[in-house]
Amino acid sequence: MIKFYLPALLFCALVFPACSGQSVLDSVGNLLVSQEYDAAEKKLAQVLSKNPHNIDALYLRVASRQTRLLDYEAYGIGGDEFIDFADSAIAVFEQHLNRLKGRARINCLFYLGNTHGSKGLIHGKNAQWVAAVKSALASLSYLDRVLKKDKQYLAAYLGKGIFDYYLGTNLRWVLLGGNRIKQGVNYVTKATGADYPFNIAAKNSLCWILIEQEEYDRVDSLVNTVLQKYPENSVFLRIKANLHYRTHNWRKAKPAALDLLKASLDRQPTNWSDLTSAYLIAIKSFDHFAKKDSVLDYSHRALRIRLPEHARTIPYVNAHLDEIKAISGKYGR
Repeated sequence: MIKFYLPALLFCALVFPACSGQSVLDSVGNLLVSQEYDAAEKKLAQVLSKNPHNIDALYLRVASRQTRLLDYEAYGIGGDEFIDFADSAIAVFEQHLNRLKGRARINCLFYLGNTHGSKGLIHGKNAQWVAAVKSALASLSYLDRVLKKDKQYLAAYLGKGIFDYYLGTNLRWVLLGGNRIKQGVNYVTKATGADYPFNIAAKNSLCWILIEQEEYDRVDSLVNTVLQKYPENSVFLRIKANLHYRTHNWRKAKPAALDLLKASLDRQPTNWSDLTSAYLIAIKSFDHFAKKDSVLDYSHRALRIRLPEHARTIPYVNAHLDEIKAISGKYGR
């Protein structure tokens, strides 16, 4: 079993308006796309120490912490702490909302919508479904208010698109459920035309939706456009490896898995789920071509990994290693 991500789990909250005009905050967006979370936190701490009321920086801190949790699948460990922080940020945004006007007010509405959406994602990943639905509906309400004021605020279409798509896919039996799916895909596609770094977030989300819709050629094209510019971004490397695994395109799956493996080995701290899934896809590819020596070599490397205690709580990690053990067992080990 290879791990698959729901669309928009990563980067979905890193969007911030280009109108902020603050180069430091712009650089934080770059750091989040580069998955340099500690550096992003450090820059945000510097901004907020000088101006605790900077809601642009506060929103990016929400984005940074959520993105790290979801990247490393640490929501079971740090989820409660994140929810508390998100609630405190929401309180600050609400305090500022009534005194803001024009574009600044729209931005604040967007921050509220996406922060509620972030809470919903973490609640959902921890199977807290009532809280997840409550947060999702609050998020949708704020995003609708944003788009009512400015239909060209492309950042808001991603959240709406994800909501519509998953509502439609989970309620296919309801009349017009298929229309919600189509509308959701259209909204997310529209969001890919937004400015950087939001277009990266939207492309990530759209890739996972299109995988579910079995539009594999579109996924391959989207992934390649991002990796041409960010070749070590493990979010898109994992999409590429999982795409070729899912389609049993083993000739492409092997190099994609090895690229993900290299990126995972180079990252600190280690993303254990990425690392073990990269090993598994590579080993499955070698197994398909009956490359016994490679199967045993990579299996040995994977199975001698010493997992820290917290890594054993991460979804899929143990399942990946169990499957690797089963494959290597076919060859006498």
